[in-house]
Amino acid sequence: MSFSARTRAFGFYLATFILSAWLCPSAAGAADIPPAVPSNPTPADGSIAAANPLFKWESDDPDDIPNYYVYLDWGGPDVWLAFVFNPQFQLPWSLPPGTYTWHIEALANPMVIGPTWTFTVPGPAAANSPPNAPSDPHPLNGGSGYKPTVQRLSCEATDPDQQPLAYDYYFGTTFPLPRVGENLSDNPIAYFDVTNLAYATTYSWYVTVRDPYGAVTTGPTWTFRTEEQNPPPYAPYHPVPAASAPGVPVNPSLEWYAYEPDYQPMNFDVYFGADADPPLVSDHQAPSSYDPGLLDPSTPYYWRVVARDSYGAETTSPVWSFTTANTTNRVPSTPSTAHPSWSYHPAQSTVDISWESTDPDGEQLTFNVYMGTQYPYPKNPLVLVGTTTDHHLLVNTTNNTRYYWTVEVKDLYWTVRPENPWYFDNGAVPVLFSRFDARARGTNVEVHWSLQSDEAMDRYTLFRHEGTTGPAISISNGPVEGVEGAYVDTSVMPGKTYHYELLIRTTDHDEFRSQTVTVSMPELKLALHQNVPNPFNPLTTIRYDLPANARVRLSIIDVAGRRVRTLVDEQQTAGSRSAIWNGRDDAGRAVASGVYFYVLEAGKERRSRKLVLLK
Repeated sequence: MSFSARTRAFGFYLATFILSAWLCPSAAGAADIPPAVPSNPTPADGSIAAANPLFKWESDDPDDIPNYYVYLDWGGPDVWLAFVFNPQFQLPWSLPPGTYTWHIEALANPMVIGPTWTFTVPGPAAANSPPNAPSDPHPLNGGSGYKPTVQRLSCEATDPDQQPLAYDYYFGTTFPLPRVGENLSDNPIAYFDVTNLAYATTYSWYVTVRDPYGAVTTGPTWTFRTEEQNPPPYAPYHPVPAASAPGVPVNPSLEWYAYEPDYQPMNFDVYFGADADPPLVSDHQAPSSYDPGLLDPSTPYYWRVVARDSYGAETTSPVWSFTTANTTNRVPSTPSTAHPSWSYHPAQSTVDISWESTDPDGEQLTFNVYMGTQYPYPKNPLVLVGTTTDHHLLVNTTNNTRYYWTVEVKDLYWTVRPENPWYFDNGAVPVLFSRFDARARGTNVEVHWSLQSDEAMDRYTLFRHEGTTGPAISISNGPVEGVEGAYVDTSVMPGKTYHYELLIRTTDHDEFRSQTVTVSMPELKLALHQNVPNPFNPLTTIRYDLPANARVRLSIIDVAGRRVRTLVDEQQTAGSRSAIWNGRDDAGRAVASGVYFYVLEAGKERRSRKLVLLK
């Protein structure tokens, strides 16, 4: 469009403006309710657009016909393009390649000026450079021992023209590989999750990346191999009621912990009865609890649990036992449905807290309410603030404070209290723990946290308590960097229970504590796992689990019974460990291809497995 043509267009829009001012006096300056700030632009802010874009936006005038100025900057000061009644404008000429800014002014008294947005008109397609080849794959190319339950395929790709990219993922075991993910856009990293893979299987995958102009680059084909065999779940542990517990109510709930090393979903078979070899009473159930119904008083009962993963691997617990109390009185339900709990509460000088609990025998229940401003374990016990027979209590509170609280319920025979307290924030608290959790991962514990604060945070300290009486020890501390944090605790022991708590200090020297989270580590049995990979050349990894401290010797034996190599010969602490064999004997000489045995001796116990070396 020539300059003179643009001048004529300007005259047309000016005449339109004068006409609109005559038809709509508010547009000419009369006071009215301001229109909404223009938003939701097309072209979108920061996007790539056509050379003659159709401009669109959203803005309403509540008491008048909307009127808008459209401004565009193509290298100098903003230039007025048009005056329009509707929130859109088609540019009547083409812009040269480049980046432009534009904004909308809604005509009112006062005038409302929208934000400035940008868009880019790209150059000719011939000048477009294709994306760089995808790289940095995960899982690692050629890697092995990956969990088959779920694997996140990811890679990195960049574009020399800094354009957004779309990713297509191809994955499988047969060629040509099928496309499993299409048009994934998460530049510069996109991912695709594959689930329910097979064990001992090599998978191939590759990624194509595509820019907005259709230039495509295909990455190399990568491979990884899943675990050679499915490890079974750990045996169920930490039974409730505790093993050999006396005086158990006649209406107990059987509960247990379970751990699956590949994080697969589990189901359970429950065996329960008055016989030492209890019968099956529930099979393939998902919950890790079972209601046996009303039991006889003063009677011993026996039970065990079989844990099963999604691939069918099973592990059974020991047979546990307990004896019921010499009463038919049933225990009240544990207080639940607490309010307020795990939440923000508007700042008030008094708060009405409530809960639910019932007694199966219809007896009158008494509730003791305990509160405090510090998490009660293992110090700073909560204080009794009231006793009531109602299911609520009005308590005095201080603004901008976090409160922890719990309820103890009593009938004529039993006293019941929740395992962990609840908390609520009475008004704004300077530091909020929007996330604080810990979970067992293999033989370690992973702790994660997320913070929100309106004060400058200075340092953190992560505490760990062991069992029910262990002191608090600091396992990690340092400056607060960002609002996300994590720590991997590698010093935990099998079969132990740990409690974690996070302390945040602000630059004003205020201290704020998280709730305490509990992790129970599964008990280990002596186990010697299949080496990975197998067959192998030249390296293989041998993993084993020690349930207790022991003198350990791990040896390689040939088919004639001769010791070829001693990989481990030392005192070791309990936990999961591994050793690597490079296919050489104790003298450093390469051994011949063939079948070998690896033997684990721990204390007085011995385990052995077979491996194959191929050259």
